[in-house]
Formats: sequence, C-alpha cells, structure tokens
Amino acid sequence: MARLQNIRQEAFCQAYSKSGNATEAYKEAGYKPKSDKAAQVCASKLLSNAMISNRIKELGDVREKASIASADEIREILSRYVRGEADEGGDVPKAGIRLKAMDMLCRMYGEYAPEKLEVTGNVDVSAVLKRAKERVGDAK
Repeated sequence: MARLQNIRQEAFCQAYSKSGNATEAYKEAGYKPKSDKAAQVCASKLLSNAMISNRIKELGDVREKASIASADEIREILSRYVRGEADEGGDVPKAGIRLKAMDMLCRMYGEYAPEKLEVTGNVDVSAVLKRAKERVGDAK
C-alpha cells in the first residue's frame, strides 16, 4: 500500500506507528483538537478507518523487518565467530565465545535432538489434591 493521499492521515499513521499513542499522534499530525478528550475520540475514529489501520500495520511491518535480525544474519554472525574471524575492530573472538557460537548454531540447526519420552497411564487427581491439602495443613 502506498502513502495515504490525506497528508494529516499519513502523518497520523507515521506518528502512531512510532509511539503507539493515538492521542499524541493525532496532535502531532497537525490536528487541532479542543481538548485531550476530543483528540482521543477523533484519534479513535481514525484508528477504526480500514485504510488507516492497514497503513499503520504496513508501517509497523516495515519497521519491524528493518530492526530485527533475520535468522540468516544471525547464522552469518555466529559462523564468523566459529571461524575465529576478526571483527571491525580487529578483535578475534576468544575460545569460549567460539564454543558458545558453535553451540548456538547447532541448536539453530537442530543438531541436538532431544530424546522423546512417552508417558502413559492414569493419574488419580483426587488423591493428588488430598495429599496437597494435607501438606498445606501440616505447614500451618
């Protein structure tokens, strides 16, 4: 979805996606409410507009994607540590950091398959509750 045609509505979406506060975003967008209550009501109406809510969601998705490292980025960084490659400052990761990076990569790739336990049977819940009540009574 492209920018909204209405400049104030677009400004509202931008401000809301940054702060998450509809009332403040309404004021920041250039609207001139008579009071904070009026701003709150009008901002709520804007949020119920489908075009505006879609634009806010789109802005949030873009912002989220830009700020969160992808799994590929994380694997790349960890792989550099494992190989002992120097960072921008010329520092080479120590052995402990390299081992931790190896461990994290193995976990990401599922190399440590947990043993699966299967438990079958019936549990008498009333007996468990009775024992718990007895323990609480003994603690008093």
